Amino acid sequence: MPEMKNPPSKTFCSRPWNDVFVVNKGYSPCCMIKTTEFDSYQEYLSSDYLKSIKKSLLAGERHPACQVCWDQEDSKVWSNRVAIEVEDFENPKTLYAGIDFSNTCNLACQMCSPYLSTSWGKRLNKRNGSKIKVWNTLSNPSKKLEFYKEILPNLLHLGMSGGEPFQSPDNLELLKVAPRINRNLSLFYNSNVTNLYFKGEYIPKYFKKFTNVTVAASVDGFGLANDYQRLNSKWETVAKNMLEIKKYVTYIHATPTIYTLFSLGDLIQWGIDHEIPVDVYMINNGPLHPTILPREIKTRYIKDMIKRFKSHPHILNQLKNVFFKSILQETPNKDKWTREFKRQTIVNNREAPIQFPDFAPELKSWYDSILL
Repeated sequence: MPEMKNPPSKTFCSRPWNDVFVVNKGYSPCCMIKTTEFDSYQEYLSSDYLKSIKKSLLAGERHPACQVCWDQEDSKVWSNRVAIEVEDFENPKTLYAGIDFSNTCNLACQMCSPYLSTSWGKRLNKRNGSKIKVWNTLSNPSKKLEFYKEILPNLLHLGMSGGEPFQSPDNLELLKVAPRINRNLSLFYNSNVTNLYFKGEYIPKYFKKFTNVTVAASVDGFGLANDYQRLNSKWETVAKNMLEIKKYVTYIHATPTIYTLFSLGDLIQWGIDHEIPVDVYMINNGPLHPTILPREIKTRYIKDMIKRFKSHPHILNQLKNVFFKSILQETPNKDKWTREFKRQTIVNNREAPIQFPDFAPELKSWYDSILL
């Protein structure tokens, strides 16, 4: 679909008309908006909730549900807001959809949570005996039927994440069934690419049945830093798999934390060497965010990165526009988050096969100086 030449308002976004995001029992117009529970897709489409968002965006108002995008735009960084042509404002067709099949995941990434990873749930279970909670978006037969009959047929694009979508039985079922329902469908995956097989079946063998398939590889660091941040992941396996399905991997989706900050340059260089671009995104503020580091460490780091990638201006521009600006910000909770970082890291070190800061010697003096 082409972009609108003259959007109805300065805050307009076409996602409430063209998009739907389906997670567990909830629906929303966008992955940046927290899903709200409805009994059915049709109830969501006719809801006052969705109508209020549409009304605000047409009137040039900032709807509070879209706060993530407003904050990003106020910070002069890219947001998820788009203005794609809407064919019929009164009876729009859902053309773009996203679905999180479940929270089943083989990794327990340090910046994740049990809601998005059953492996994280297992970590907490070992720590304190808490119950491992598993959810599955299509476990209800009526919701699965609704997805295949009401959402899938008109789609141009379907995005899948999780959990880990490659390790979902619903993903394998969709790969087998969807081409019979929609011959014009393209797929997008956000995957940790640690395992390309599910129950003995090679997932990528089904990709040729679709108009297009792209994979964003969720990888945040290089070598041991990757293995520490994405617990249960092995860099050698991840690198091998990315190269094995390179024609589908359009970019590496990197979300660096303090743990992987000083390996990000090596990851970017690996991407350059293998012609796979690295897009850098930021985690929410908190104890793992690089913003809590001392300013002199951040300044030196940025200077070194600029020197290292001076012959790649397109990479530097992306880093300068978002990443460098973000980590240079000061947080009002710096002392609190710094102490919490050390507390979390002490626990993480007990559960990881390697220790921080052994793989990040640039941060050893700072880490040792943190008093609890």
